[in-house]
Amino acid sequence: MSSFVNFLQWIQDSDLSTSFRESTYVWGVVDGIHVIGLCIFMGMLLFWELRLFNVGVRTATPAPTRGRPPTACSPRPRQRAATAAPRPTPPPGAGPRR
Repeated sequence: MSSFVNFLQWIQDSDLSTSFRESTYVWGVVDGIHVIGLCIFMGMLLFWELRLFNVGVRTATPAPTRGRPPTACSPRPRQRAATAAPRPTPPPGAGPRR
């Protein structure tokens, strides 16, 4: 336990910690950036969770977006595994079912 207390004391006595403590604006700027980052993260998380519960965005479902060209943010399509069995071909003369 003593080594941990010594480590914390070393951090408190460091030049960076002292300048951080004695500065007028550094604490507010760092705290503000931290709060903004938390708000952005929680907003994205809330947006994602609402989408999973079908409460948020209802206009963009996976079906209509399937034929669209990929964007920079869209995930890459999955590659078929090399060991996957090929799809069976229908016998000759078999047309589509009606």
